[in-house]
Amino acid sequence: MRRSLLIGALLAILLLIFVAVGHCAEIRISSDIHVQPVAEFTGSGGYPDILTLENNMLEITSIPRRGRIIHSLVLKETGNDLLYSTRTALPMDDDGISFFELGGIYCSLPWNPRDDQPYDLEYEILRDQGDEVSVKLWGEDFDTGLATEFILSLKQDSHVIEVAVMHQNPTRHTITMPIWDRFLLKPGGAAAGMELILPVDSICVVDSQNDWLGERGRAANWPAPVEKWEEAAGYARFTAELAPDSEMRLGAKNTETGEQITLGCTGDLFTMVEVLTFGPNYRRFLGAFPGYRLTRLTPEVALEPGDQIEYTILLEVDKN
Repeated sequence: MRRSLLIGALLAILLLIFVAVGHCAEIRISSDIHVQPVAEFTGSGGYPDILTLENNMLEITSIPRRGRIIHSLVLKETGNDLLYSTRTALPMDDDGISFFELGGIYCSLPWNPRDDQPYDLEYEILRDQGDEVSVKLWGEDFDTGLATEFILSLKQDSHVIEVAVMHQNPTRHTITMPIWDRFLLKPGGAAAGMELILPVDSICVVDSQNDWLGERGRAANWPAPVEKWEEAAGYARFTAELAPDSEMRLGAKNTETGEQITLGCTGDLFTMVEVLTFGPNYRRFLGAFPGYRLTRLTPEVALEPGDQIEYTILLEVDKN
C-alpha cells in the first residue's frame, strides 16, 4: 500500500513537471538552415546560428550573424509570418545603394558601410526556458567605436515582444550620427487586405514611380492611396514627422485575416518615419519585397564620451 502511494506521488510530481515545462516559453538554437551571406566578412558562413524564441502564441527567429535582431515573427493561430523575411535575396536599389534585403527587424548600429549591411552580432542566452526567455545580442560599430546591446525577451502567454536597446559611447571623443531602426511588415502574408497604420495628418513624398504619389518633396494629406497595399500603383517612398509621444503606434494590419502588428517605443528618440513599398507589382523590381518597410529615425544624435542612449522597442501582435 505504502509503495503504491509512493509511486502515485512520484507520478503526480512527474506530471506536474511535464505540465509546467510544456507550458513555458523556450529558446532553441539550430544551425542547419542555409541563410545567404550578405556581407564580405561573416563569421558563420552560410549556416549561421538561428535562435527560436517561442511561447504559446508566437514563434520568433533571430539571426545574430546576419544582424537581424528578429528575422521572422509567426502567429501560431494562423501560421502567418507578420514580417517579411527571406533567407535569400537579390540586390535591391535602395536610394542608390545596392542592398540585400533579408527582411525582419534590424538597426543602423552597428553598421557595415563596406557591405551596406548591419554587422554580425554576438549573442548570449540569458534565460532559455520559463515564464520569460531572453537573449543578449551585441556588437561594436567599427567606424565610430559605438557599442550597442540588444536584449530580446518574450514572456509566456504574451503577444508582446520587447527589445531593450542601448547605444553607448566608450570612446574619448564625441560621436555624432543618425540613429534608426527598421521593420519589414507583412501581416497576413502580404495578401489582399494589408493596410498601413500611420497616426499622422500628412506625409512628404520622397519618390514614387512615375510620380504616382505626387511630385518629390510635395506634402500630401494622410491617409493617401498608398495606405492600402493593393492600391499602390508602384514603388513609393515617403516620410512623416512623429509627435514626441511614446504611446504613438505605427504598424500594419490585414483586414482579410484580422492580423495586426504595431510598433511602440519608450521615450521620444525618433522624430520621423520613412516608409518604402513597391505594392502588388513588386516582382517587377529587382530584389523588391511584398509589404511595407518602416524606418524610424532621428537624423542626428550626439553622444559625449561615456554617455549612452536607452530605449525599448515594443512589438504587439493582435488577431481580431
